[in-house]
Amino acid sequence: MDLFEKYMDPFDPNRKAKFKAQFDCGELEVDPAARTSVPEREILDALKRHLQMDFGERSAEEDFENFCAITFWRGNARSKYISKNGIGFSIETDFDQNQTRVALLDERLL
Repeated sequence: MDLFEKYMDPFDPNRKAKFKAQFDCGELEVDPAARTSVPEREILDALKRHLQMDFGERSAEEDFENFCAITFWRGNARSKYISKNGIGFSIETDFDQNQTRVALLDERLL
C-alpha cells in the first residue's frame, strides 16, 4: 500500500485526522505523470488544502464557483497548485462522480 492509499484509507487504525475537511473527496485518482513529477508529500499537502477549501492559484470568481459546487454537491471544485520544483498541477473533485483527480496542469484544462 503506497502513501496515497494509506492516507485515504478510512479503515486504517493508524490514520488520524489532523485537519478538518470541508467536503469528501470520494475516490482519489492520481495520474501517473503527476505521481512521478510531483513529490507525494506535496500532493498530499495540496489535497489537504483543497479539502479545506484553499484552492491555491485561483481567482476570486473561480473560488466562488467552487463554493457553489461544494454547497450544492453538484459539478466540480477545482484547485491549482505549483510544486516546489515549479511544476503546476490541479486537483479536481467531481461531486457527480464522487471522485477527485490529481493531474499535471499540462494534461488538464481548468
